[in-house]
Amino acid sequence: MVYVDSAPYPPEEQTEIKIGIARKLATRSPAATTSALAFAFFSSIILSFQVPVRDVIVWLAAVVAVAALPPIYLYVQAKHPFSVENIDRYLFANTLSALASGLTWGIGMAVLANPESFVSVMIAFLVVMAYSTGAVVSHGYYLPSYLAAAGSALLVYGASVILAGPMPGYGFGIAAVAALVPFFLLARYTHRIVVANIVARRQQQSLVDKLKAQRDEIDKINRNKTRFLAATSHDLAQPLHAQGNFIAALRTRLTTTDQLELLDKIDASWRGIGELLDGLVDISRLDSGSVVVHRGPVDLGRLAATVVDEFAVAAREKSIDLTWDLEAIAAESDSALLARVLRNALSNAIKFTPPGGRVLVSLKSRDNRAVLTVDDDGVGIADDKQSEVFEEYVQLHNPERDRQKGLGLGLSIVRRLCAMLEIEMQLRSEPGVGTRISFVLEKSSAEAGITELHLASLSSLRKSVLVVDDDSSVLESMSLLLSDWGCEVYTAVSTDEAVLLLQTLGLAPDVMIVDMRLRGERTGLQCVDRVRQLTGTAVPALIMTGNVDAVGGEKIPDNTRVLMKPVEAATLHAAIRRLALPADPAPEDGFAKLQPATASAEMSGH
Repeated sequence: MVYVDSAPYPPEEQTEIKIGIARKLATRSPAATTSALAFAFFSSIILSFQVPVRDVIVWLAAVVAVAALPPIYLYVQAKHPFSVENIDRYLFANTLSALASGLTWGIGMAVLANPESFVSVMIAFLVVMAYSTGAVVSHGYYLPSYLAAAGSALLVYGASVILAGPMPGYGFGIAAVAALVPFFLLARYTHRIVVANIVARRQQQSLVDKLKAQRDEIDKINRNKTRFLAATSHDLAQPLHAQGNFIAALRTRLTTTDQLELLDKIDASWRGIGELLDGLVDISRLDSGSVVVHRGPVDLGRLAATVVDEFAVAAREKSIDLTWDLEAIAAESDSALLARVLRNALSNAIKFTPPGGRVLVSLKSRDNRAVLTVDDDGVGIADDKQSEVFEEYVQLHNPERDRQKGLGLGLSIVRRLCAMLEIEMQLRSEPGVGTRISFVLEKSSAEAGITELHLASLSSLRKSVLVVDDDSSVLESMSLLLSDWGCEVYTAVSTDEAVLLLQTLGLAPDVMIVDMRLRGERTGLQCVDRVRQLTGTAVPALIMTGNVDAVGGEKIPDNTRVLMKPVEAATLHAAIRRLALPADPAPEDGFAKLQPATASAEMSGH
């Protein structure tokens, strides 16, 4: 039975301990055998000066023969690894091998020691003591093996010298026998340490295995959650997207104030649900690690102008003066994720700025860095609360948890995306004065230019638009909304139907709006490619998806933009206008002039 501090372990644990000890003995065996042979040759040279060389050679040959046992042991172990069934046999074999070695050294020294020579007896004593000391290292892990090796050597040699009778070296025999006690205590201490280490390592491995199992279970839960939210976001985004289009189309058909006020309430509820869905899906994707950064040259001015354009209608409806002051600057970043950062920051600014307030978006060069800033004169944030607003589900100005004000995820998403993009984020705010949030990026040498920015209004587009979506409610709502904007709308539920329609009409649309997930496991990108091949032109395309993971790592072709459902009418209108309408001519200096900001870029009181 294997003991540690005299306390037995359960049988199943003792077996594991035995296997651990056997592995350590096997690991030590090659070095121990080599050292024993080297010491035997060294000892034989010294002894040859005191005893006949022939006797020394016979003893050395016996040592070499016994030294062949450990390699045979290791060879068998390699063929038949340690197991519950064979571990006792292996340890017994190791003990027999140790006994053979100990007897060889003990008998050899007893025979080679000349009772009439004090020097001879002393040399033999020192050899046996050195062998027993070395056996602590090679066999001390397992007490039976150590006692077989060192015990046999010390007892055989000691007894032989004692029985030889009084002589000058009589005391060496007594010393050899007595030395077995401290050597045994040392070996037992070594054994206990080894067993304790094996038990601790086994417990540690058990804990690690449990942690791995828990981690795998958590990962599985997260994957399932992400998969559920991805499927849910797509399934919910479809009717929400259609509902948004119907709301926008209905607005032009209502005439009375009561009707419009009721529609405003419906619209606010719709926006709230859309924001909740976007926030939950974004947090889920960030938690699961499925958000991948794709770095490349980003024209910050154009990106900021596009985002400002998307929020123009929302700002106008709230009577907020949305202004901008943008320079032509480029940086290395991920344009999609950076746009998400700016959208969340600008959405927050408009949400918490009261009617009649103002919001300024600016882009300035500071040495070799670009500073993108969203500045508002809204409610502001107290100093001791500024770190809290970047945590999930924290809303300082929404104690009643008004769903129209979101879930409190916007700035949390901003913080996490900035960390991924290695963007320095700065927040300055004062209650009752306003808030400024700045994003500092390293500039790049890529060319940058920005077009004339006109705040979006839902004016007439007068373009031919192909809409491909397998959801009939989306097709109906898109057709209704686009028709209100003066567009000639063509709809199809699949890629094949779209191609057949265009072939029949001989038509090349001005722009196409395609759902990412179509029938027959076709993707929107494949549909766009088919239509462009058919028409021979790079038709501008909007890819609509309720699940951004559906786009994944696919390369988005030129003149194509991805929009997440549900898409607000103003955002859709701005996206179509930017894709389908020719850009305004640039001035001679290569940069278009922006409408100057109506508010100072510096915020008083900050």
